[in-house]
Amino acid sequence: MKPKPAKKKEPFRVFEAGAGIIPTALVKQAARSAKQGRKREFTGIDLHLGPKWLSLLLAGKFKMPAGLELKRGDAIKALQATKGKSQNIVFASYLLNNIDRKMANKFFRAARRVLKPGGRIVLIQDMSDVFWVRHDARKLGWRTAVFKVPDSKLKSSPARALRERSSPSKRKKLLTHYRKRDPAKTERAIVQALEMGSIGSVEEYVAPVAILMQKPREKPKKKQ
Repeated sequence: MKPKPAKKKEPFRVFEAGAGIIPTALVKQAARSAKQGRKREFTGIDLHLGPKWLSLLLAGKFKMPAGLELKRGDAIKALQATKGKSQNIVFASYLLNNIDRKMANKFFRAARRVLKPGGRIVLIQDMSDVFWVRHDARKLGWRTAVFKVPDSKLKSSPARALRERSSPSKRKKLLTHYRKRDPAKTERAIVQALEMGSIGSVEEYVAPVAILMQKPREKPKKKQ
């Protein structure tokens, strides 16, 4: 008997929803991966990806590394159109700040469909979002873990949203900005977060955390 041909190993795939106007972090990650010779594929989608990024690309400030695909469009619709069980990680940084809770749950369900068994959603959000994200994730059968992002990492981050939260004084300044922009809504949200125990102090309201959501592994079918 001829031996069965070995299965072709699929690349490790990362899908970033809401990659940003200038997707610096994703480009750097893909470039590092290509340099190390890793078999990885990266996809970045953002509604506002466009002229500014293209001008930097044409000016030679960025090079498109191998294995990276960037598209302009709706990240959730793009995720819904992605092949099922094809991604290892779905990543989003502050995407949930730009959509309502109903859309967030659409995002979770779409991610569940495209992730391989054991795959993960990795979210960067403020501490104030932890309670409801974990609550909705559990309802959908996800396992979750939360990690505080160290201030040292925030300071060196290419993402402006993270640099704005890179120290207690900066977080306090950002919180003042939120209170001025929408005082009633901000105060109500802070009080609710404190009551629920998702934050320990007012400044923690805008402290960034990494929320890991793991898709449950499929149980093997019992033989008849």
